[in-house]
Amino acid sequence: IRLQVMHNRKCFWLISVFGLILFSPLSAAQEKVGALGYLQPRQGIVRLINPDSFPPAVKVKVNDRVKKGQVLAIFVNEATAKLQLSLFESEQKQQQKIQQITQQQLQNAIALAQLELDRVKQDLQSYKALDNALLSQKELRLRQSRVKQAQLQLQKARLDLQLQQQKYQLQQQQAKLRHKQLQQQYQQTLLTAPLDASVLSVSPQAGKGQTLIVLADMEHIQVKAEVFEGDLPKIKTGSNALLKNKVFRQPLKAKVSRISHQVNASSKTGMVWLDLQQAKPANRYLGMEVRVEFLLD
Repeated sequence: IRLQVMHNRKCFWLISVFGLILFSPLSAAQEKVGALGYLQPRQGIVRLINPDSFPPAVKVKVNDRVKKGQVLAIFVNEATAKLQLSLFESEQKQQQKIQQITQQQLQNAIALAQLELDRVKQDLQSYKALDNALLSQKELRLRQSRVKQAQLQLQKARLDLQLQQQKYQLQQQQAKLRHKQLQQQYQQTLLTAPLDASVLSVSPQAGKGQTLIVLADMEHIQVKAEVFEGDLPKIKTGSNALLKNKVFRQPLKAKVSRISHQVNASSKTGMVWLDLQQAKPANRYLGMEVRVEFLLD
């Protein structure tokens, strides 16, 4: 009987310990929230339209990786616009050289006028230093008149330089506007990439207003998920999640980057964006639906 009681106590103790472990919060499964989402490039899909009436010369092909600012296509009037821009820039360089020569000539004129003024002033002072008996009022007035003329000549030389500089500054302002206009005209003959991206499709014969090239940044993929309004408070920016689809060998890891502050009244869902830790293999399935499991803390 005593052995039976001890055995019963031991069994009760083991069952109690097992129960504590089983229902302990530490052993509870991590809470999850589920939703459906779609794979998309983080910066979206960019469609570049042909603005010209004629098909341009396309310089890229499908699957090419392009850099921001890289020329993707050249339109038919590119050569003319480029020539106009080059000619204008050459003219401006020539104008700068002419300005330098003209300014140097005017500065030389100022220096000469200053020397002449100094000379006639010295002549006047030397004449005034003579004995009064030798002074002639006529000669004195003549030398004073020469000083005034030299002063006027110096003032005119300085004014000529000032006016020439103002005129050149005005010409430069007008030239900058014209140069900017020609640059814009030239840039309009080039279709450049607005971002670092991959070429998804090319339509070389696209007409005016039609899609010519489609781009997407395939190195940064995200999921746009619709989450039930009751689950939105449980999700935070930075929360981890798993993305599942039968085409994936294993779930893909993602992190919440943005949570919408608006809820669709009809569907009672809010939008949540998640950035994938790795673009591959998700970047092969843009637009594909995935199941999103948010891992809550």
